[in-house]
Amino acid sequence: MITLPMVISDLKPYLCSPFTFPKTFRELRGIYLCDGEKADDPSMIYVGTADSITRLLIRGSIAENCVLISAGNAESLQNAPKRNVILIVTSLPLTSLYNHLSQSILRYDEWKTLLTKNGGKGIKPLLQAARKQFQISICLLTSNLQPALRSIQEADEAYMDVGSKEFLENPDSPFQTLVGQLNHLTPNAVISTSRKNGYVFSLIPITQNHTVLGYFLACTNNSTSMLENVLYVMAPIAARLMLEDEWYQTSKDTFQSLAAQFLGDTPEDLEQLERKLKQLPNHPKRFMRGIIIRSIDDDGFPLPIYPQELRHFCHELQALFPSDLVALLDECIYIMTSDDKPDAPITITENETFSSLLQQYHAYAMVSNPSQRLQGVRVLFFQCFQILPAAVAIRFDDELTLRCLRFDRYAPYYIIRLCEQAASNEMGINDILYLCHPAILTLTRYDRAYNNNLRDTLFTFLMNDRSISETSRKMFMHRNTTIYKLNKIQELINDNLENPYTRHQLILSCMIIRYVEQYQHSPFQLPPLESSLLRK
Repeated sequence: MITLPMVISDLKPYLCSPFTFPKTFRELRGIYLCDGEKADDPSMIYVGTADSITRLLIRGSIAENCVLISAGNAESLQNAPKRNVILIVTSLPLTSLYNHLSQSILRYDEWKTLLTKNGGKGIKPLLQAARKQFQISICLLTSNLQPALRSIQEADEAYMDVGSKEFLENPDSPFQTLVGQLNHLTPNAVISTSRKNGYVFSLIPITQNHTVLGYFLACTNNSTSMLENVLYVMAPIAARLMLEDEWYQTSKDTFQSLAAQFLGDTPEDLEQLERKLKQLPNHPKRFMRGIIIRSIDDDGFPLPIYPQELRHFCHELQALFPSDLVALLDECIYIMTSDDKPDAPITITENETFSSLLQQYHAYAMVSNPSQRLQGVRVLFFQCFQILPAAVAIRFDDELTLRCLRFDRYAPYYIIRLCEQAASNEMGINDILYLCHPAILTLTRYDRAYNNNLRDTLFTFLMNDRSISETSRKMFMHRNTTIYKLNKIQELINDNLENPYTRHQLILSCMIIRYVEQYQHSPFQLPPLESSLLRK
């Protein structure tokens, strides 16, 4: 196994281009050679030539946040489509890249064994093992940067005096230098490092389920890369151990800490977390909704954002919605709003101050359906997180200027996304056009052959209760033009639009193609029109 920051650290001399990746210490299990067709396991590293990575990005089946590492010849990647992946381009030949990563994984596993071999349970034995095995001095800090536990080598006490006010508060101290760097890290950085008096000092956050539990402050007179890599190994171990330590458990529950637990991959006891949620001073009312906020562009791709800027954004939202619960996890902001009634009007989508804040930070938001139970809210948050990028890319015509969307309007696209995943898992393909009604594929072929928009005309017509005047208004067409196109559609598809089941199939099929074209940006081939359908 290995963590992504350690991969980046080991490849630093060979990196060819800028990259962005989530600030996560999730462990990657190993290496796959990329075949250009599929990368469906986000727990693995996919390495390949630039050509195979390019083929994968163009037409392959890729899980979100998969790690792709390209070997040499970065030119062919310049025209590859953007996908929601972690793409790293190196100058190493493929064989050298594979061997280099294999050695990094072996070293990670070896160091992890050294740090945990004594079987000591808790954070203190971990710090002691790091001091003994790697000759470093290390201190665990709380989430507000106060010393909690330490293991200092005698020779380092003069340089790592974490108990003194001078060390913690002097603007010229290594500690304050690191804190200043941490607040201004680039979106790609996860650790701050400085040198003083022949020592290397590093400060790294410890995260669990994307929230900061504390920090490691460490120093050594050895190399910078060694210290950073030791901390990259220790951070995920510490995150698991800290939740069992008394000093962390006795800290006061907040929505931030509870959200980090119930939104995690495997929450242990949702009923207990729900009881703690109801004990908060600003506890939610009976029916809860989730609001997810992400920094993404108009095509649904993630945008990098500085940590300090993201924290400031979160504070502004807390001030704007003082009666709601707000948490910042990784690079997303979660808001829990609530009401006594399930059908209470949703007014946040029209809140101009909220929309201006979203615009200022290049962010979009999505409001979930309501739920009475925390289990339901967890699912609702997850749904909004997954479909928000696609919803932004596919927005309905009447929501093109909105920054805050509602899940209930885009739920069909979430179902389409699940169908895409099922096709990938069960059949090894992500081609969901097989779900489309044949009539919609016929209209798509016609539009491509004659540069027309019959499919969009039909979709708008059906979405507006088959109103010709409303379709004309929204399509910016003369009424007679709309009538002509609808007659042409009827001629091509020969389906009964009076049948509600047929109308439902046609609408869903239009949505599938919009998802493929506008969000996946995936080119797809269709057989040519039959000669009987060609224009006279």
